[in-house]
Amino acid sequence: MKIQMINLHENFKLINKNLKKNFLKLFSSQKFILGDEVQKLENNLSKINKVKYTVGVSSGTDAIIVALLACNIKKNDEVIIPDMTWISTASSVLLLGAKPIIADVNLEDGTVNIDNIEKKITKKTKAIISVSLYGHMPNLSKLKSICNKKKIYLINDGAQSFGSKHNNKYCHEYTSISCTSFFPAKVLGSYGDAGACFTNNKTLYEKMKIIRAHGQSKKSYSTTLGLNARIDTIQACVLIEKIKFIKKEIRRRSEILKIYHSMLSTIKQINILQPDEKCRANGSSVVILINDKKRFQNYMSSKGVQTANLYDYTITQQPTFKKYQDREIKNSKLIAKNNVCLPIHPYMKNKEVAYVIKCIKRYFKITD
Repeated sequence: MKIQMINLHENFKLINKNLKKNFLKLFSSQKFILGDEVQKLENNLSKINKVKYTVGVSSGTDAIIVALLACNIKKNDEVIIPDMTWISTASSVLLLGAKPIIADVNLEDGTVNIDNIEKKITKKTKAIISVSLYGHMPNLSKLKSICNKKKIYLINDGAQSFGSKHNNKYCHEYTSISCTSFFPAKVLGSYGDAGACFTNNKTLYEKMKIIRAHGQSKKSYSTTLGLNARIDTIQACVLIEKIKFIKKEIRRRSEILKIYHSMLSTIKQINILQPDEKCRANGSSVVILINDKKRFQNYMSSKGVQTANLYDYTITQQPTFKKYQDREIKNSKLIAKNNVCLPIHPYMKNKEVAYVIKCIKRYFKITD
């Protein structure tokens, strides 16, 4: 049996017919940049996420940059980020001349450690970027309270958490701006690069719309520093069709997540990263911590089971960001060293999940 990490083919079968119609309509109109479909997508995203404003952008990375610019992050400002995240969370801060301040994460779920964040807030701190790693949301209610008290912006990097909730609320219900990525492998993925920013703040929304289009407040007239971060209409066409199935797909992912957690929780040799009890994760990832992960992954591969790592290196273990390291940070390094992601996607069958679990038990010589 061959088990893949993701399966994009099954969803394509569902949207193929309508997608072709949408493409023909687009090619006829030739509005490939900010065509009518972009506004339609933004409206659909706002509706499904129960948020006032959505700004479609060209990638998850650009979503973070646009958000930082909208929050007036400038040279020498400090922005607190977790050590366990994707490169662009840190690089976006540096590209604006600001300084990333690195915080550790929780070993239980991989989200940023809020107590560690509080210790690192200074007079120069202008924003905190929380990261909803593996689809797990941190305690954004507590983070919001801290940010309000200190009068700093709270931005959520939700590239992996589209559809997740904490205390039955979406990320943007706590944050100044929440960002997401529609990279093909994400819970809601395009057929290329795309992303979005969500906010309930009209002023930030209007700034982000201008920023994503070279800072233009009207055609060929720039009133603020911006960049070319517009979502292209082709990806909007794809996402308009894919979003029709997203609620059903997240429900299925959640079902699979529960099966994994239930069946693997008794295996002492592994530690399953699980969201806290107030978080309803979207089933983006199933992550275990295991010693000698290469040996384990080689074994799983020999049995036809694909696995992955998110991520092999923390931010400060990489040469670009090494100067910002904090030697007291330990949990992030442990997760980077030992994490393995197991296959999960909404078209995965129960017998396939059972096979993955069976292979894991055989690796540890566990008999049912």
